[in-house]
Amino acid sequence: MTKIRKISITAVLLPLMLIFAMFTAIGCDLFGGMDTKALEAAIAEAKGLHQGTVTDVIGNNTYTNAFWATSKDMATLQAAITAAEVVLDSATTQEEIDDATTTLKAAINLFKNEHRKQGNKPVENPGENPGENPDGRIGEITGTITLTNIPATNRPKVSIRAGIDGAGVSYDSGLSEISLSGVPSNQTEATVNWSIPVYEDEWIPSYAHFSLSITPAGTTNPLYIQITPEDGWAIEIPEDHVVGFLGTYSIAAVVLSGTINVNLDGDRVPVVQIRAYSYTELDMVGFAELKSPAANTPWTIVIPSYPNQHEIFFEVTGLRNSWAELFEEVYVPDPRIFAQNSNVSGININLGTKSRGTKLGDLKGTITLTDIKTPRQTVYIDTYYNSSVISLSGVSGTQATLNWSVPVYSDDYYDGNVIITLEVLESGKSDSFTIYLGSKEFNLDTSINLGTVSLLNPDVPNNPKPLTANQWVNGNITKGNIDWYSISVTPGTYNLWWNDSYAGDKTKTADIAVRVFRGTPDNLIEIELRDDDSSWSSPSPITVNFTGTVYVRVNPYYDDGTYGIVYSTANTRPAL
Repeated sequence: MTKIRKISITAVLLPLMLIFAMFTAIGCDLFGGMDTKALEAAIAEAKGLHQGTVTDVIGNNTYTNAFWATSKDMATLQAAITAAEVVLDSATTQEEIDDATTTLKAAINLFKNEHRKQGNKPVENPGENPGENPDGRIGEITGTITLTNIPATNRPKVSIRAGIDGAGVSYDSGLSEISLSGVPSNQTEATVNWSIPVYEDEWIPSYAHFSLSITPAGTTNPLYIQITPEDGWAIEIPEDHVVGFLGTYSIAAVVLSGTINVNLDGDRVPVVQIRAYSYTELDMVGFAELKSPAANTPWTIVIPSYPNQHEIFFEVTGLRNSWAELFEEVYVPDPRIFAQNSNVSGININLGTKSRGTKLGDLKGTITLTDIKTPRQTVYIDTYYNSSVISLSGVSGTQATLNWSVPVYSDDYYDGNVIITLEVLESGKSDSFTIYLGSKEFNLDTSINLGTVSLLNPDVPNNPKPLTANQWVNGNITKGNIDWYSISVTPGTYNLWWNDSYAGDKTKTADIAVRVFRGTPDNLIEIELRDDDSSWSSPSPITVNFTGTVYVRVNPYYDDGTYGIVYSTANTRPAL
């Protein structure tokens, strides 16, 4: 008879548990046999280097007593971190882990020994405190250009822009004005300096397209002139960002002006675009856009000045919004119009009445508008099908409840559901902004109240909510809206986290996108984030070299609803 020994479960499991603990302690996968501890440590070291280093775009050594590196070298380190994280998540062999560790450590050593430097001089144009620059400007792209046909009086506003767009690359410096104040009134030609400011966190390409913007006195429509190098493509930007001489360009411009008459079955056309064409060049030479123009609305188009006469004709397009076309018609003036080097006025384009079919009724109702300014804004209500003006002419204060009405016609394919927006144009400005009011169900000729709407620009942080370090703020946002927050900063790094439905603690319902800006509310300059869609497991660092304010913009990405946001100067996410 075989004797069976009874064995304790504890006696069997205890040695196995000790073996498992030993392998875990040294970072090994008991079953897969991979040791990831060295790679995880290298990733943590690399992230610490990246977050502790200031980006100095032009490599001008402008950061006193701080580690800095160029944006190119910072991007190289970040790419190495990202590649290592991919291997950490997907590797199936120890060899892959070891190779990734070796590669990342080499990138770390290169960054520490060659790319990262310590500043030893203050910034140019210091701010309130030595070594600080409150607007974040750290340098400039510079050069010279010769301008001809400079008028003695009523000189145009001349600006320069650098940009490139193509092959997956996009860069736009924005417009920077070229001063003509030093040019004597009796001088029609001058070689002048130009500069385009460079700010922290901006990426400057090694080549770019340059263009001039010329806005004649008394107009708001600019003329754009492409600055073309000898090879006809782009201009190299050297490492010191001194581009040099761009060439000689005339700033003479001709202003075409007149009035337009066109309507849709007696109602205003929501958007009218006027394009000027030259028979001589067989190309468009100028453009203007009008919002809901009344009868005899004036327009201006700025075109180049020519050494000889060019016959001009026009193409007029009517739109129900920015893209849905209602009609297009070529207009040839009678008598014919010729442009050369003098302004041409009195061009009256009369297209009469255009039809949209049979009128079905009106979408109409009331709306309460707040933050009405003096001079008054021009407010258009757009229902996708058509738009009309909400008149503020009789309003005496900053708030008013007003009636609105937009017609619907048989050609509009009305289905009862309407997306409502307001288009607001402030006095003295050429660009309008949009306020999204959401999707509404309508019955024709039945009044609906659209509620209370502020006429402040939602893309500007008019009344941002201040954030306090380590204190979560919960928000609730709907599609089309924007929440603004502010952070008071001094030179250093601020880590931003947010909690949403995409990545978080699973309690939030909104999927948000976050952007960060510096500057002033009227002149915002974006600070690029590591990731604008997710910042829960690791933060999005904001590194600044000035004392002032940064603005945080939150908007729904896919889903609206609830979210949370917080910042800290530490590397650990604050507790909820």
